Amino acid sequence: MSEGSGAALRLNALIHQGEFALELAEEIAPGQITCLFGPSGSGKSSTLRAIAGLAAGLQGRVTLGSELWHEGKRSRLAPHKRRIGYMAQQPQLLPHKSVRGNLDYVARRSGTEGQVETMISDLGLAGLVRQRPATLSGGEQQRVALAQALLRAPRVLLLDEPLSALDGGAKADLVQVLRREVRRLKAPTLLVSHDAEEVAALSDRVLWIEGGRIVDEGPFPDGQGGEAQPVEGQIAKVSEGKCFVRAGSIAFWVPGDGAAGAPLRALLGERDLLITKTRPPMSSAMGGGEAEVRGVTPVDGDKTSVRVELDANGILLTARLDIARLRALRLSIGERVGVLIVGVVPLAG
Repeated sequence: MSEGSGAALRLNALIHQGEFALELAEEIAPGQITCLFGPSGSGKSSTLRAIAGLAAGLQGRVTLGSELWHEGKRSRLAPHKRRIGYMAQQPQLLPHKSVRGNLDYVARRSGTEGQVETMISDLGLAGLVRQRPATLSGGEQQRVALAQALLRAPRVLLLDEPLSALDGGAKADLVQVLRREVRRLKAPTLLVSHDAEEVAALSDRVLWIEGGRIVDEGPFPDGQGGEAQPVEGQIAKVSEGKCFVRAGSIAFWVPGDGAAGAPLRALLGERDLLITKTRPPMSSAMGGGEAEVRGVTPVDGDKTSVRVELDANGILLTARLDIARLRALRLSIGERVGVLIVGVVPLAG
């Protein structure tokens, strides 16, 4: 008899595909969202597929509660029996069925017919129910795919960039729906995202992946604490009420209007700067870039964190890091590192 909802997903495995390898020894708690966060090519999507039983290369043990899914190199429970709500980066909708037909098909197979109308309402699909997938935008397809994943009555949710094609307003609405549904289902949830704001809004816990291992874990930094530092840059472009600012070897978005080429000053908090071993894509978070490590100094009255001094091509910055994160990164003076920016406050004048 299979485990019901509310069981923890336990992973003690090595996932190996091509040149990529990732060691995992983690417990994903029921009713919580754990995010895999790291640079492109670090194996986040491959990890979800391997856990779902949809890709080879997993060696070790995977269990849901007392139910054994995988042991050694062999699957012990077929993927279709695991009752996973898996959402791939590219929505996998039935092209010959309408939106309503896609949802009804999943609901009939999962015994969730009574939840279809609620999903349609909650995910804003009422105006789309008669359309075929080919006529939908990327964001609309993602909403349908997310509804399908939730209608599977999943014991585990595996979501790969589930909100990447949505704009700000629609994304904020779906964040609330997804958090509520994860708690209702009591499903351990693994999510992949490159968007730091999305990760901060959704995740209860973040696993930071670099170099084939989890280098740190814990809640996503809230950008609070530590000193704020003024940074002056130049507006490179303006789009939809936001300015894209370049300052040395970093760049970031800030709300506001301005003219391309004009100077702009902003505040970056020490905990708004996250250090990575590889340069993050500019699509991540509010901005990022790279910098050189100039020094590491203790923080007065705080034995749990340090300040890392950075030089971003003439822009001097400090980032506040927990000791555990510092040890995991193994930074050396003079090293070029990636900088991820998760919070910016524009300054007037």
